Amino acid sequence: MPTEPIVFQRLSDTTAIYEPSPDAATPANAGPTTILICGWMGGTARNLSRYTTKYNTLYPDARIVLISSTPTDTPGFRILLSSKKRKQRADAPAKALLLDAQAEVSSLLIHAFSNGGGMSLGVISKAYRQLSGTALPARLVVFDSVPGGDKFTKEFGRWVSAFAVGLPSNILIRWPALVLLGLVVAVQLGLPSLFGTANAATKARADLNDEKLINPQSKRLYLYSEADALIGANEVREHAAESASKGWSVETINFQTSGHIRHAIEDPERYWKAITELWNSSVQPKKAV
Repeated sequence: MPTEPIVFQRLSDTTAIYEPSPDAATPANAGPTTILICGWMGGTARNLSRYTTKYNTLYPDARIVLISSTPTDTPGFRILLSSKKRKQRADAPAKALLLDAQAEVSSLLIHAFSNGGGMSLGVISKAYRQLSGTALPARLVVFDSVPGGDKFTKEFGRWVSAFAVGLPSNILIRWPALVLLGLVVAVQLGLPSLFGTANAATKARADLNDEKLINPQSKRLYLYSEADALIGANEVREHAAESASKGWSVETINFQTSGHIRHAIEDPERYWKAITELWNSSVQPKKAV
């Protein structure tokens, strides 16, 4: 059983892939052929190794596509990237996932963390749709501490706090950066409201509930907590309810006391049992159209 972090090959500056060895043992249950992990803002491969190693232990014959989320992946900062770089970041994981479109049944597991991972999933699903003409062929989508809300008054502080996680501790750098982050977040969340248009958070939430982007026959698992300071429990429940109203099979688990993206740390047994049992119990959907 793997105990060390697995080795990834980089496809782009934000996408890496793990390919299992040809002689990897197939689990007794029908595990996923590919696992797409969309990390939280600023989360590195090392930060996410807790999850990649566990998935590799559970499903040793599965490919793992790992997406790193950075501030430049959000609308307010995306303009800092060239159009070529933006396209490369979106297309690299989408092309890696095209192999799953060849399968007769879906065997893709998606795991998204926080708003950073949710936004990455939205971008990837749009790129996949453009390349393949179909929705991401997911069988199970796990939402860990995502999505947050879209009301400026509630979310401004939460977004700034999320962006600030990766900032240097040096106050000469940190405080000017926080001011800049505050301005960018205000533009992303507050300015559109003044003109009656959808802000970045509203669009991100909508992408995750778009049947043209993510297979509507897939199952969904929302993992959240009342104690999460960055992602409101009510906002997660509202999104889950909307998913269910659109026909997705939805399950939610409230960890009550765990902090942001700490559910697997506080209660690993409950966390991984929920994922594996839902995967095993899911009826394989037909290919997405």
